[in-house]
This record gives sequence, C-alpha cells and structure tokens, in this order.
Amino acid sequence: MSNKLGLLFPGNSKLGSQVASFNIPRVSTCPGATKLCLKCCYVRRQDGRYPQITSSHERRYEASLKDDFAAVLSADIKNSQLKVVRIHSAGDFYSNKYILDWVKIVRSNPDVAFYAYTRSWRLPGLLPDLEKLRRLPNMQLWWSTDAETGEAPEGISAYLALDDNDMPIEGTSLVLRNKRSTVMKKMGGCQVCPLESGRPELKLKLTCYKCRVCFSNALTGIKSMSSAVNS
Repeated sequence: MSNKLGLLFPGNSKLGSQVASFNIPRVSTCPGATKLCLKCCYVRRQDGRYPQITSSHERRYEASLKDDFAAVLSADIKNSQLKVVRIHSAGDFYSNKYILDWVKIVRSNPDVAFYAYTRSWRLPGLLPDLEKLRRLPNMQLWWSTDAETGEAPEGISAYLALDDNDMPIEGTSLVLRNKRSTVMKKMGGCQVCPLESGRPELKLKLTCYKCRVCFSNALTGIKSMSSAVNS
C-alpha cells in the first residue's frame, strides 16, 4: 500500500481505484449486528485466509482510539487527493467518540464524498451522534437492515436479502443481495444494488465509483448513476 494513503485502503476491483476506504475489525466493532448479518459477513469468511488484512484492520482500530485520530485521517484523505471515501467495508461505528471523530473528518473535507452502511443505529445511545453524521451534506449514511433488525429510523436504508424470496422491509431504499446467481433488478419494487443484480453486462465494466448510487447524495453536480445501470 502506498504511504500516500496512510490509514486509508486503496480502492479494489468493486469500489474502483478512485474510492478509498477505511476498515476496522468486523464483529468486535459491530454493536448493532444481527445473527443474519454475522452469518453473511464476507469479511468474517476471510479470517484465517488473509491474516495481513486482519492485522491491518486491527492497526487502524488502534489508531481510531487515539485522540488525534480525526486529525491524522483528515490529513491522509487530503494527501490521497481522492474524492470518495467508503467508511467500513469492514467494521462499524462502535462508540460515540468514534462517530464524533468521523463528524470532524467529514466536516474537514467538504469537497470529498463519504458514505457508509451501519447497523449501529440499533443502539439508542449511538443513534443521536449517527444522526449528526448523517445530516452532513457530503455524507451519505445508510441504515442497514435485514429480517431481524426491524424498521430503521427516518432516512435511507439498505436491506440485506438472504435469497430471492427475502423481500425488503417497507420503505427500503436499496437491496443488497447475499446470493446473486439470478438476475434481479428489483425486489419487492425496490432497486437492487446494480453490482449485485446478477446482470452479466455490468459485471466487468461497473464499479461503485461509476455507479454512484451509494454516494450520489453526497456529491454536487455529478450524475448519480451511469447509463448502463439505468438501461
């Protein structure tokens, strides 16, 4: 990993090279996780196979506990010159101090789009600070739901569908699929994540950066979705 990224991870084949991410250990930092969420966690399936990734998540968690975390990561974001940051491909918002650090980070980088999915809204003590983060103009925060979470608070939500018969909760904004062997553009009238829709014409040419569904509300004057997604 380039030193230029510091605490950030470089974009992968799904995110796209223009999207940086910040990851911490799964499960231990996921206070709102459900049994279904843990069962489907792709990061959990990587444990033991990629010990270097697991250890790098631990190092970033340790960094997040420090008083200067917000300042250090803000500097890394500026140095990277990337304009989109995915918070937590692994991990979640685990404490009030950590959430408020992200509020500082997002505010310090107004020309960068941030996005994240979280089940930490399920903890009443964390929700007020998550609302502060959600309301920032360059932050797109999704409430993560599944069949065990119950209905999410006001805002946009993404539903984890275990299979093709697992229909989303009413009011869901986006569906994420655990099994993607079939082609499904919508489930229960709700849009399926284009990268998880099973459409072969999108598999090789689409990335999160090109799609932009997950962070379009955090951008100004940029088309939210590619024509390939809408076709």
